[in-house]
Amino acid sequence: MPRPPDPAKRRDLLNQVRAYVIRNGLADLSLRPLARALGTSDRMLLYYFGTKERMVAEALALDGRRPLLRARDLLDPTAA
Repeated sequence: MPRPPDPAKRRDLLNQVRAYVIRNGLADLSLRPLARALGTSDRMLLYYFGTKERMVAEALALDGRRPLLRARDLLDPTAA
């Protein structure tokens, strides 16, 4: 039976993908150069995220949620 993906490693990769996309944009995003920049392989990215599109969507969603969480914490410090 295959081992399930490590959630901490996945989270770390997702944060690295987010930083890479912020620096380099999405126009020419390709898995192999991205994987090389992150010190992993394109196969591992697909293992953790399934598709490039899903990986990018999740990385972009991180930015979408963070400002809302900060605003929520400012308005209601007990919400966290």
